[in-house]
Amino acid sequence: MIVKENKEEFYQYTTDQANLSGACDKVFIVKNSQEVREVVLTANKCNTPLTVCGNHTSLTGSSLPSSGWVLSTEELNEIIEINEQELFAIVEPGVTLKSLQQALAPLGLFFPPDPTEDSCFIGGMIGTNASGARSFGFGPTRDSILELDFILAAGEEISFSRSENIQEDNFCIITKADNIIQFNIPQSYVLPDVKNAAGYFLKSGMSPIDLFIGAEGTLGVITKAKLKLKKRSLDYVSLVVFFQDLSDCFTCIDLIRQSSNNFQLKNINGIAADAIEFFDKNSLNLLRDKFTDIPKTATAAVWIEYGVNANQSYEDILNQWESFFISQEIDTSFIWFGADSNDRAKIKNMRHSLPVTVNEIIKKRGLRKLGTDVAVPFHLFEDFYRMATQATEAKGLQYVAFGHFGNSHLHLNILPANEVEMQAGKALYSKLCTDAIALGGTFSAEHGVGKLKCNYLKQMIGEENFAFMKKVKEIFDPKNILGRGTLFKLNDLN
Repeated sequence: MIVKENKEEFYQYTTDQANLSGACDKVFIVKNSQEVREVVLTANKCNTPLTVCGNHTSLTGSSLPSSGWVLSTEELNEIIEINEQELFAIVEPGVTLKSLQQALAPLGLFFPPDPTEDSCFIGGMIGTNASGARSFGFGPTRDSILELDFILAAGEEISFSRSENIQEDNFCIITKADNIIQFNIPQSYVLPDVKNAAGYFLKSGMSPIDLFIGAEGTLGVITKAKLKLKKRSLDYVSLVVFFQDLSDCFTCIDLIRQSSNNFQLKNINGIAADAIEFFDKNSLNLLRDKFTDIPKTATAAVWIEYGVNANQSYEDILNQWESFFISQEIDTSFIWFGADSNDRAKIKNMRHSLPVTVNEIIKKRGLRKLGTDVAVPFHLFEDFYRMATQATEAKGLQYVAFGHFGNSHLHLNILPANEVEMQAGKALYSKLCTDAIALGGTFSAEHGVGKLKCNYLKQMIGEENFAFMKKVKEIFDPKNILGRGTLFKLNDLN
């Protein structure tokens, strides 16, 4: 174990990708589960706040300490096993997504979740239930977790398996020391029926493992995870469709989404997508410097990706897509088809260049980006999108809008030019989160709550359910040692 006490060495542990900052007294860099347990036990005994941090890619401050100690998982970075036959991998939490995918690729395998930032740790992905472009086809991180090893706030060890389920509303688990943790889940506790990464996951008949996925380090520390893998497709259909009319764009997304969910619609049987990503006109304008062949008349675009398996012909799939677009009277001259690996790399680079470009702009201005992470029910999504962009334009604020529109998930990034615009942007951001919640949606579809969005969590689930969440936190961590200030503001818990 490495212990750092020199504050000059704390910088990387007290900042994150959102340009937020925190403070701590010590940093513990652990190398095995026994050292994790030792640090957790000591923190609990001393009543010292303990924040688990990964690779500092959080956008909500969940991995930033407000005080106390930091437990870094950077040295817990072993890929313990890759099983090609049974399609699983066992890893420690400090393994990066990039290194895992690189280890899997030669074996023809991959781990489905794909956040934009591939330097993130697997532990951080589990802690926030991270997702990304392919979440439309493969779901969030939760859907790819088979087993977890955890150390709870009192130092107790516990293991979870996806195959275990609770009896109706009775949540009951047994630690390795044979201690029973048990409580009833109220029927009123319901999270939004949209893509969501906010709040403890609890429902009748669930697998207990799901409570700890997306808990943002507030209930325990991950020491090992068994991940579900998939066989890599032989090839990928990748294409970008440019639109001159926004309504046509939304109609196209709706048809592809429904077809991908196995709806039987005329003329589009066989059309499916793993990713459906949207770019607004402002996004396209930002990207034109790097991608000069973006059509000048385009006001929106959709990137679509789909894996081609051994039973399918790449050419046949492309022909199906082309026939679909023709049937929808979409001009195929406004489509980039990823005909080879270079074309597909260009298309993927376009998607990943956008948030990088946005972050560069805001960093030069010395301000913080205001980016929504909202999702609403699909049938309300187009109206919500138009309301959000019109409200931003009415305030004279620069913005770009993109996101995972297959999941009705909007990243509207407000780019304030000065402090006056920053305050106006904050007010608008708050309104958009509140409006999404009022429509039965969420304020956080994939980034989590962290320390920035606690107010919206209570607003989304209501006082009664928020009180139940506090009860769960107090059952697992009665001294509020772990992740203090994350999910719950400092005055929410005793």
